[in-house]
Amino acid sequence: MVYRVIPLEGFLNLEMIQAAKFINENKIEDLKKSLLQENILDCSSANNLRRKVGIVIKRFTVLDEILIKELAEADISTTEFITFYSIVKNEKILYDFLNEIIFSNYIRLKKYVTKEEIDNFMIEKQRQIEEISSWSETSRTRMKNKVIEFSLKAGYLKKDGHDYTIILPSVNKKTVEHIKKIESEELSAMLFLEKGN
Repeated sequence: MVYRVIPLEGFLNLEMIQAAKFINENKIEDLKKSLLQENILDCSSANNLRRKVGIVIKRFTVLDEILIKELAEADISTTEFITFYSIVKNEKILYDFLNEIIFSNYIRLKKYVTKEEIDNFMIEKQRQIEEISSWSETSRTRMKNKVIEFSLKAGYLKKDGHDYTIILPSVNKKTVEHIKKIESEELSAMLFLEKGN
């Protein structure tokens, strides 16, 4: 995982579901080629299609067959969680936010995140991480907004005035059990907001 600026990346849950259904219904040898050639993802232009395909491919590299099947068949909140999981596995800044802000607050029984905490998180990352310090102020602001947006969509945060309430994402039991089986105790604890052993 690396620290990257991803202001043009959307959450793309619908596109992730569409790709998962396509994979489950077809024998795929080259996913990128298939997604570019078949009319699977809703895109307004060829450039938009290429951009979305690149994002979706990157995310699918961290999903196994069971999670891809769940992405195609599960309820919407579970699919949003799987999409978030695929982003966390690719984007270090989101991994850090989940760990250092959401999970850390939750296990200390602090069930909210303030706007100031989020701002301080980005300031500390800028001080600690060379890649982030090289980002423009606009890029850091966009990334802060992405981290919040993705956490809201995944079901971890709920807007509450200027701050955010931390909530447990709604994920079906099969997905929870599978991720706990394939992931480290550390990441599983973070994802499901549970104290480790």
